[in-house]
Amino acid sequence: MKIIFRWIVILSLSLSSLGTAQVVDRISDAATLQKLREGEVLSEVSLLDGSKVYRCRLIGLIPVPINTVWNVISDYSHYYEFMPRTPVSFLVDPKIFNDRGEKTVSSWNRFEVDLRRHEVKKYKDNPFYFYNRFKLPFPLKDRHFILKVERFPETFKSQWIGILGNTPVNRGSWRLEPFENEPKKTLAFYTLYIDPGLFLPKTLIQKGMKKLPEVMRSLRHHILEVENEEDQR
Repeated sequence: MKIIFRWIVILSLSLSSLGTAQVVDRISDAATLQKLREGEVLSEVSLLDGSKVYRCRLIGLIPVPINTVWNVISDYSHYYEFMPRTPVSFLVDPKIFNDRGEKTVSSWNRFEVDLRRHEVKKYKDNPFYFYNRFKLPFPLKDRHFILKVERFPETFKSQWIGILGNTPVNRGSWRLEPFENEPKKTLAFYTLYIDPGLFLPKTLIQKGMKKLPEVMRSLRHHILEVENEEDQR
């Protein structure tokens, strides 16, 4: 595996200065609450002025307790089970960033195979590192990235920042809240700032970004499916 490890450290520090992705304020108006109860995923996608970075904000209601949702979105090794177009996801031992010299990524597919040798099953403390691959339709090349993740269980928040990959910018957050006075329902907020690094017309990229609400719908479907299987045992 060929990786620019010195570049990783520099990029990690510089991107950290951008700050944590923020989601919209707590939802309170009756009309919006009703839309969420009916299963609608609220979304907002915009291109930041003077950049190639897109901001996506999603809000969705998941009809299970907050701890159940938190356990699923915290299980990074199994993101492939619910994240759309994500066939591969696993945790990476951060020691690899100290054990190798300055190298380059010449083949992302070989990179993934070699990275598997440094896979770990559990993370210990913040931060930890997470690899996944986002599959694009042929002839586009898949997006590969390692994310530096921090979790805050006491407030049901997590945030990440991309430190290596063929997406120039990849940072965002999850935030969970109990839904109104209904403890068996959870309001999930997802925010993503991304430059996909694709040399495509802006209209095509924007069309793809509008499909991001599938993240919330897929998460909800996965959780309800697992809950149903457990109830039937």
